[in-house]
Amino acid sequence: MSQPLRVLVVGSDEPGRRALIEALAQAGVHGEPVATLDALEARAALGAGAEPGADGPFDPDAILAAHGLGALDGFAALNWVQQRHPDWPVLLYDRSPTVETTIRAIHGGAHDLLRWPGPADPLVAAVRRAARQRHSSR
Repeated sequence: MSQPLRVLVVGSDEPGRRALIEALAQAGVHGEPVATLDALEARAALGAGAEPGADGPFDPDAILAAHGLGALDGFAALNWVQQRHPDWPVLLYDRSPTVETTIRAIHGGAHDLLRWPGPADPLVAAVRRAARQRHSSR
């Protein structure tokens, strides 16, 4: 994939989102834009079909959503995206994922449940894999 990936990062913890975006940018996953929103803003933006802060349609290569989102749980966000845009890959991240949470995420349609904060390499690899799968199925 030669074009920059468009990744929407959703989470209620602003410092955590910024750290995640920095890790993605250091790995070359950035470009048009890596957006940061809380869960309700993300749902509104995705529901409108527009990229946050832009006039055109939003078509992310992947969505990274925090498992614990406060007002909108990560599983609710996953379900919401799956119902409206089943081709958009959603990866959930959590500080301490459990086996049970991971199974629930995968059964719910998530591409993966990743540890964050944590090593960036597995997270970046999972984002790239999800984006590749999305583009190969078009």
